[in-house]
Amino acid sequence: MKFSWELVKHFIQITKEDFTNIKNKLILFGIEIESISNIKEDKILDLSITTNRKEINSALSLAREISIISNKVIRIKKIEFNYKKNIKKKIDNCSNYKIEYFRSHKINIENYKKTPKWVKYQLEVRELNTNNVLRNIQKYIELKWGETFQIIYISTQEKNKSFTLQYNKYNTYSRQKALIVFKRLDHIEKRHISNEDSNEFYENYYIDSLSILKTISKETLGKAYENFKKVPNRNQEVILPNEMINKYLGQTNKKGIKFLETEKSLYILKRLKLYPKYSKKKKEFLLNIPNYRKHDLCRPIDIIEEIGKIYEFRNFYGDYRKNIKKGCKSYNFIKIRKIKQSLINLGFNEVVNCSLTRKAEKKEKSIKLYNPINEDQSFLRNNIHKNLIKNYKYNAKYSNNNILTFEIGKVFKDKNKNYLRAEERSLGILLSCNEYKRYSWQEKTNKLDLLDAKGFLEIFLERLNANTALKQIGNDQPKFDTKSLIKNNNIIGIYNKENNEIIGKLGEVKQQYIKDIQSKETKIYIVEMSLKKLIKTIRNKKHLEYRQRLYSDYPVIQRDISIRLNRNIYIKNIIEAIRSIQEECITDIQIFNEYIKINKRTLEKERFIGIRITYRSSKKTLYAQEIEIVEEKINNVISSLNLIS
Repeated sequence: MKFSWELVKHFIQITKEDFTNIKNKLILFGIEIESISNIKEDKILDLSITTNRKEINSALSLAREISIISNKVIRIKKIEFNYKKNIKKKIDNCSNYKIEYFRSHKINIENYKKTPKWVKYQLEVRELNTNNVLRNIQKYIELKWGETFQIIYISTQEKNKSFTLQYNKYNTYSRQKALIVFKRLDHIEKRHISNEDSNEFYENYYIDSLSILKTISKETLGKAYENFKKVPNRNQEVILPNEMINKYLGQTNKKGIKFLETEKSLYILKRLKLYPKYSKKKKEFLLNIPNYRKHDLCRPIDIIEEIGKIYEFRNFYGDYRKNIKKGCKSYNFIKIRKIKQSLINLGFNEVVNCSLTRKAEKKEKSIKLYNPINEDQSFLRNNIHKNLIKNYKYNAKYSNNNILTFEIGKVFKDKNKNYLRAEERSLGILLSCNEYKRYSWQEKTNKLDLLDAKGFLEIFLERLNANTALKQIGNDQPKFDTKSLIKNNNIIGIYNKENNEIIGKLGEVKQQYIKDIQSKETKIYIVEMSLKKLIKTIRNKKHLEYRQRLYSDYPVIQRDISIRLNRNIYIKNIIEAIRSIQEECITDIQIFNEYIKINKRTLEKERFIGIRITYRSSKKTLYAQEIEIVEEKINNVISSLNLIS
C-alpha cells in the first residue's frame, strides 16, 4: 500500500534522523517499508502491512502509528465537537447506550465539474481515479482522514421513500441535487458523552471536507440537518491484570527494578489510546478498545505484546531466569508415599500394570473402548486384583514361594446413571507365602493363613496411624467387585471408625483362578481398598506431648511395689489408675518385672508384676510421712480394680 509522505507530514513532523530510527521500529508493529520513491518534491512510501493492521489505510492512521512509536505529538489541534441544544436534550434523557449521529448537507452536483490536480495526484498514488468529481473528493478525504462522507443522490423517484435522517424535510427534489452525510459514533454513559468510540479528529475532518467542497464548487453550503439513532451497545472492554504483564514480559534490565512499573504501564497504555483505568485494589487495568483496533486487540495477550513493542523487548531479559522458590508437596502425595514406604518396609514389592484389560466374565460391568488397539486392551479395568493375580502367576512359574506385591492405580466404574463414569484410585495387596512360619526347627514351614494376612494388614494400618477397624463381613453387607474371586465364607472388611463406612476388604482367592499354576494347597489372599477413603482415615501423630519444666534440685525417692493380678488384666489399666491420683510428686511409673509364681498350697500359677514409682518435688525434700499418704491412695485405687477374682 502506497502513501504520500507530504500528506502524512500534514499531521506529524518527522526529521530525517527520526525517520531512520522509526523505519526499524515499524517492522515490529506489522509495517514494513518495501521501497521509497521520489516524485517531484514528494516521497512515496510503499508499505507492506500485515492483515491484523488493516486500519492503517490513511495518512492520519499512519501518522497516528508513527506518533505512538516515536512519542511525538500530532501537529493538528483537536477541534472540540458539541451537539446542538435540541439534540443534546434528547441525549440527556437516556443513558448507557450508543448513538449514531448524522449531519447532512444539500449540494448541487452541477457545480462539481473538474477534479483539482492535487486531488488527482493523491488518487494516482493509490491508483484510484474516476470520472466523477464528487467521488474523487470522497476518496481523497478517506485517504487523508481514514473516513469519509456518504453521498446520497436525490431523484424524483425517491420522493415517497422514508429516510433514516428524515430527508423529507427537503421541499425540493431534483436530479441535480445530492446529500452528503457525515456519521459519528458516541457512547452515552450516565448522561455523559464519551468520545472513545469515535474519531478524535472528527470535527477537523468535517471542517476540512466542507472547505474542500466549497473551494471546488464555489458555492455556500446551507444549514446542516442533524439527527441520531440508537445502536446496540457493543463496547469492547479488556481487563488486563498487572501480574499478567509481569508474567509474560518478565523482568527488566534496569538495576533495582524487577518488573515494569505500574506507572510506566499506564503511560504506555495511554500512548496506545486505550483509555486505561487502573484499580489499585484488584491490581488490574480496565481498557476501552477504540473502534479502529477492535479487530486486532481482543485479548490481554494482544495488549501485552503492544506494551512490549513500545517499551522494546530488548529492555527485558531474553533468557529464562530460574525460579529459586521450591514448590510444596500436596497432602495426598505425602500420604501415598507413606503408604508405599510402609508396605515396602513390610517386605512387599510394588508392581505397575496397565489400566486396559480384557473383559473376562459377562457379569462384570466394565467400560468398553470405542476404538481399542486389540482385544486384550478393549476394556477399562474396574478392579486391581486381577492384574495382581496375573503378576502372581508369572512369578510362581519361577518357583518363587513367597510373593508379596502391591499396586496403587486407577480403576474405572460404570454407575449406569445418565451414563456417568467414575475414575478412582485403589490400593491392591496380594499375599502368598508357602514358607512363612515354623514353631520349631524340626518341623516343616507352614503356609500363610487368613489370620497371618490379617496380622500383616493390622501392622500396616497401625504404621499409617489409620483410624480403622477390621470386622467380618456378613451376607447382608453390600457386594464388591472381588466377590466372584474371593471365597464367601471368610471376608474381612476394613471400616472407618468415625462413620462405620467400609473402605476395603480382605479375602482368600478361589482355587479355580490359580489351579493351573499351583496345587490346591496354595493360598492367596487379596486386599483391595479405596485410596481416597484410606487417606481420610490417616491421622496425624499427636501422641507425643512435651512437658517443659525446671529441673528439681531435691533428691529422688523410688519405691517398688509388687501386685498380684489375673492373666486377663492389662498392665496399662493399672498405670492409668495410678496416674489418675494426680499427685505432683509422682514423676515416673515403670514396669520393671513380670513373673509367674506357683502357689505351694494350690499348685496354681499366679501372675505378679513389679512397679517402680519415682517421687520428687520441685519445691522441697519429701518426707517419709508424705510418701506414705500417697502410697495409701495408690493401694486404695489398685484394690478398687478387682485385680484378683
